[in-house]
Amino acid sequence: QYYGDNHQIVYAVHEDKGHVHAHFVMNTVRYTDGKKYRGTKKDLYDFTKHGTRVLHNAGIKSSLAYITSR
Repeated sequence: QYYGDNHQIVYAVHEDKGHVHAHFVMNTVRYTDGKKYRGTKKDLYDFTKHGTRVLHNAGIKSSLAYITSR
């Protein structure tokens, strides 16, 4: 929803550590035209805000934080 139909994203939400948390992986090359996603820190921050709203709308009173890996 946040990235529209341009990027493939898979995610998992679980609470095996005593709290709800989510992992997501994003294909940074758009399958629609082959262009590379070049995200900014602001975009990642905005995505975490969006994800937190989605969780709250689903009745999960938690917020997203992010850890990047390269």
